[in-house]
Amino acid sequence: MNTTLEDALSHRTGLPGHEIAMTAANPNETLQDAVRKLRHLPLAYSPRTTFNYCNHMYMVVSHVLQEITGESLGAMLKRRIWDPLGMHDTYFAIQDLKDDPFLKSKLVRGYTWVPEKEHFVLEPFLNYAPTTGTGAIVSNVLDYAKWLKSWIYQTGPMSAEGYAALLRPRTIMSEGLDQLNPPAPYHLYALGWFLDTYRGEQVYMHSGSWPGFRILVGFLPQKEFAFVMMGNSESAKYAQYRLFLYLLDRLHGIQGEQQESRPPDAAKEQRKPANSTEAVSRLFPNHLGHRIPRSLPLDEYCGTYQHAGYGRLTLDINSGQLTADLTDRAIAFCLKLSHVNGEYFVGELDTPGKEGSLSEFFRAKFDINAVGQAQAVGLELEPALGNEMIWFTRRGAPSRQVHSTPIATDHD
Repeated sequence: MNTTLEDALSHRTGLPGHEIAMTAANPNETLQDAVRKLRHLPLAYSPRTTFNYCNHMYMVVSHVLQEITGESLGAMLKRRIWDPLGMHDTYFAIQDLKDDPFLKSKLVRGYTWVPEKEHFVLEPFLNYAPTTGTGAIVSNVLDYAKWLKSWIYQTGPMSAEGYAALLRPRTIMSEGLDQLNPPAPYHLYALGWFLDTYRGEQVYMHSGSWPGFRILVGFLPQKEFAFVMMGNSESAKYAQYRLFLYLLDRLHGIQGEQQESRPPDAAKEQRKPANSTEAVSRLFPNHLGHRIPRSLPLDEYCGTYQHAGYGRLTLDINSGQLTADLTDRAIAFCLKLSHVNGEYFVGELDTPGKEGSLSEFFRAKFDINAVGQAQAVGLELEPALGNEMIWFTRRGAPSRQVHSTPIATDHD
């Protein structure tokens, strides 16, 4: 079965998010480099069976458009959409604004709230070229309002057939994204738009974020009403969702806190383990109480490990544990591996200055070959794959015959 551009734009290709493959990528790679790596990322579902949001697909479509038109995506958007709509304060590359003193002075900085420290930390601007179709636009609410107006009245720059094609649902979901869709037993996805119903009215909406920023846009065509909300923190999504429901209720003449669903609470939603000890209890419940030592001294696990889709990591020993410095990636990370049992470790990905409940914890395992060498390390980096791991092969070691395998948690 061939995957089409329509599949890509409706997130039904079977390829899951693989977010770490993008955020921990080499920031100097090109869009073509990023697209070519996708062949090495495992599918989670059969094509056209399951909705699974995947930003990589927007990168694929961007690459296709640039190859077909012979111009950059930014130039094409400016010529075909922004200029016709009068969106003269919308730009495509953050570096272009940073190089212009006047435009640089208008740039808003993004922040992330760190619960353990009870303060915001400043986020660097993202500078990763392959995000052309999934996070490159720099704009404001006034310009986006012009864009949304074109969706309501369909006055161009597309034809009526073009608008209808983009708004026609392609995929059914049982749950919304980030629990921020209006309450419903199911949700729909068109081409780049979520479609829901709230109090009998169709609502087209979409959110987006990078560290330090969050946006929520949408429109109700029957009510000729649109909204665009931009916040300089990812946690702005909670305020945006509350305001979104509040405005929809006012639009329907409903007063007071009477939303059909309670918006998620930022404090209550934060239930991730804050340290590796809590993570071990959750990830390895059957390993507790009967500890087995490692097969090798810790320094014999050190070395450089490679995955064709996720890149390279070099493990060293720091403060008695295995670590990999990934601060040179598209988004800066540090990887830590803490021993649990046998060849099993708990992995932790954190960004310097944001350790704690903002860290990501996951299972990890080393593969020891017949001569007692660590030949690969598996990291459980993609939740949609279940218990399958992404296997990084050690440089100089024999290639593994199987690149992903279920993890066992009940025999060590």
